[in-house]
Parts: sequence; C-alpha cells; structure tokens
Amino acid sequence: MVSLSIKTITDKQGSPVRSEIVLMDVTERIRSEAEKKRLEEELAHSARLASIGKLAMGFAHEISNPLTNIQLATELLERKTKNKAILDRVDVITKNVDLASSVVRNLLDFSRQTQLDIRPIDLGRIVEDSIEMVSPRLKNVKVVKKIGRLPNIMGDDKQLKQVFANILINAAQAMPNGGKLTVKTGVEDRFAIVSFSDTGVGISEENLRHIFDPFFTTKEVGSGTGLGLSLAYGIVKVQGGDITVESKLGSGTTFTVHMPLSAEQGGKIQ
Repeated sequence: MVSLSIKTITDKQGSPVRSEIVLMDVTERIRSEAEKKRLEEELAHSARLASIGKLAMGFAHEISNPLTNIQLATELLERKTKNKAILDRVDVITKNVDLASSVVRNLLDFSRQTQLDIRPIDLGRIVEDSIEMVSPRLKNVKVVKKIGRLPNIMGDDKQLKQVFANILINAAQAMPNGGKLTVKTGVEDRFAIVSFSDTGVGISEENLRHIFDPFFTTKEVGSGTGLGLSLAYGIVKVQGGDITVESKLGSGTTFTVHMPLSAEQGGKIQ
C-alpha cells in the first residue's frame, strides 16, 4: 500500500515554482498497526476470560452442594412412593437437576486450569472420531468429509475432540431443518487446518464480535449456557493454535481451527 502526498514549492513572493510528489510504502506500518490491534484485542479477551473464570468457579461450587442434596432427596422420594402423579413430578425434578448439573460441569470446565496431556496425535483421526461421537445430533445434516492425510501434531486429543464436538453441535443447531456440513482438513504455512462450513442461518455481524465471549448465546433460555465456544477458544489457544469464524446472515458459517505443526515436521506428511 502506498501513501501519496503533494507539496507545492513557492518562491519568496509566494508564487508556485514546482510541485513535489512523495510516494511512501506504508504497507508494513499498516500491517504492524493491524497486528497491534489484534494482539490488544486478544489480551483483553484473555483477561476477560480469566476474570469470568474465577467468578464461574465460585458460583459452580456454591450451587453444586444444593443440587446434590436435591438429587438425593428425589432418589429417596422415588424409593418411598408408588404414587404415579408424585413419580411424574419427581421425574421432572430429576431432569431439571441433571440440566443444572450439566451447567455446573460446564462452568467448572471453563474455569479450571486443566493439566494438558500433550503427545503426538493424528488430527484427521480426531476429526473423524468427533463426527462419530456427535453423529446422533447430525441426523438431519448431510456431512461432507474432505479429510486428507495430515502430519501428526503435538496436542491434547481429548480436549481437541471437545473443541470439534462443540463446533459440530453448534453447526447442527444452526440447521434445524437440515442442511449440509462440510468438514475439510489441510496444511497452510506451518499449521494444520480443520474447517467446518455449514449452510445454516448464519450469524449477524454484531453477534459475530461476541461469539467467543463467555455466556454469550443467541439460543433460547435453557437451550445453552454460552460456554461451549468460549471453552473451545481457550483450549485451542492454550495449545498454541487459533480459531476463527466467518459468517453472514442467511449464508451459513465457517469455523476454522489452526493447530501448529512441530518445527521438525514442517508441512510433510508423516
């Protein structure tokens, strides 16, 4: 990118004598400013995650004990009565306790500093396993797999399965009437790439800016905690990778996970 400026040179009487045109390559400066802005946004996001993580852990521990007591009481009541009307009510309570317990587990997962189990992993295999794991949620979705051979990378396979599962489930939920989900792998520069492109409802520009924020969700109350993508973001970042999203309302969404190749691998297939 070039900056152009024109300067008019005048004589002592102020009459124009000549014009000087200055061309300056400002590409690197603009790149540096853009990179600085990106890093500042990432640091702010990380600080926000850490702060909310502490709050989430405290809240999760406080609510966990009452939920356990409710669960024990319903189990005792279930054993003590044969009344169908009461048992139906107990079943409703149990289901809601299970839902609340799931939210607590998500809060603890989000806030906990989990020890990573880093080892050489087959990323393509993990993608395949993740699709298989959530396949019951993809019944109305046509999954198109473009999964080629990838170099082994260093990472935590269980946590990456959680990342991919979250993205896959979000894609399915964005296509309530069915659609197509394309899962593609590849190598770009020094990163192994996994992309998930759906034909769903898409995400507005306003919501896109908050998509990785904790507790942010566009789903109905009770349909999600808004922690899945925040958790995915944290997992990928702590393993040296990156996760990006592109979307437009009515045109579907693409999540892309970038995981670094080890220095000795380069871009070679193992």
